[in-house]
Amino acid sequence: MDGIGRPTAYFTCVKKGSGKAVRLHRVEIKCDQVQGARETVVTYTLHGPWVSPGKKSNVRCGTKNFLRGFKVQTKS
Repeated sequence: MDGIGRPTAYFTCVKKGSGKAVRLHRVEIKCDQVQGARETVVTYTLHGPWVSPGKKSNVRCGTKNFLRGFKVQTKS
């Protein structure tokens, strides 16, 4: 959560390791938002920027949202 209560996801890929080489990475977050008088739940997906190893990719949901999940995407 950030300072005003929004769900936040971030990831920093390490530059060294024994696995496959990663050229770019970004974080993905799924947010649930309750809408309308019938309280319909809408799920949407947001992506952080593609960044190189050693840099942070971050993204956050809007206010009055709930975190459903997050993951990291990579490009070799």
